[in-house]
Amino acid sequence: MALATASWWATAAGCLTLAAAFGTAQFASPEYVDVASTLNIVAWQAVTAACCCLFIRRLRAVADAVDAATDQVIAARERLAARRSQAEERIRHFHEHLRRHRALHDGPLRLLTAIAGQGNAGHPDPEVRRQAAISANVLRGTTPDHPDGTLTDLSLALIEEGNDSAALGLRVEYHFANLPDSLPTDVLLAFRHAAGEALANVARHAGSSRVRLTALTVRQPLPIVVVAVVDQGKGFDPDLTPPGYGIRQSITTRMGEVGGAATVDSHPGQGTRVDLRWPG
Repeated sequence: MALATASWWATAAGCLTLAAAFGTAQFASPEYVDVASTLNIVAWQAVTAACCCLFIRRLRAVADAVDAATDQVIAARERLAARRSQAEERIRHFHEHLRRHRALHDGPLRLLTAIAGQGNAGHPDPEVRRQAAISANVLRGTTPDHPDGTLTDLSLALIEEGNDSAALGLRVEYHFANLPDSLPTDVLLAFRHAAGEALANVARHAGSSRVRLTALTVRQPLPIVVVAVVDQGKGFDPDLTPPGYGIRQSITTRMGEVGGAATVDSHPGQGTRVDLRWPG
C-alpha cells in the first residue's frame, strides 16, 4: 500500500487493517498467550510500512525534480534555438540590405553625390544640387549598417535633421543600432533639434566635410539612448572658447529639459564630439 500510493493515510489504514487481522488470528487461538510477541511483529510491520512510504515519497520527489529540470532544459534549448534562428534571420536580412546598399552606393548614391558636388559632375542649378544632396543623405541614412539596425522614429528624425547639413555640403555617415521603437514626443524632438544644432556647428565651424552620427541603446543596467555627433575637424579649446548660445541653449539646456544630458568634448586639431543621452 505504501509503495503503490505513497500516501501516509493509505499506509496507516493498511497497517491498521493488517494489525487487526493478524491480532484477531493470533488471539483467536486458545493456546496463544504471547501478547508482547504479537505487538512486536505488528510494530515491525508498521515501521517497515512507514519506511517504504517515506522512501517512495522521496523517490517520487526526486523524479518530479528531474522531470522539472528536464522540462527547463528542453525549454531553454527551445529558446536558444529560437534566438539563434532569429539571429540568423537578422544576419540574413542584414546581408541582403548590405548587398542592396552596395548596389545603391555604386549606382544612385554615387550619381546623386556627384550631382550634388561642386566639381565638373555637379549640376549647375543650386536647387538641383541641394535636392540631390538631400536624396543622397536619405539613402545613406535609411540603409542599415548593423544587423540590429532598424528604422525607428528616432533614426528617421535624425536623418531628416541631417538633410539641412547635407544641403550645405556636409556628408553625414549614420550608424543606428538597438534603438527603441518609439520615444516620448518631447524626448524625440529634443534629440532631433540638439543633434541638428550639433550638425550645423560642424558645417559652420569644423572645417570638415564629413561627420559621423551614431544612435544606439546602452544597457548599464537601465537602457540609455545615446546619440553622438563626431567630426574630425579643427576642434577648439573649451578652456579658451566658452560654449556659445547654440551649445548652451539648443543642446545642453534642451536635453536637460526632458530629463536628459549633453556633453561636448573637443581638442584643437582633433575634432569635436557631442554626446546626447536620455535619461541623463
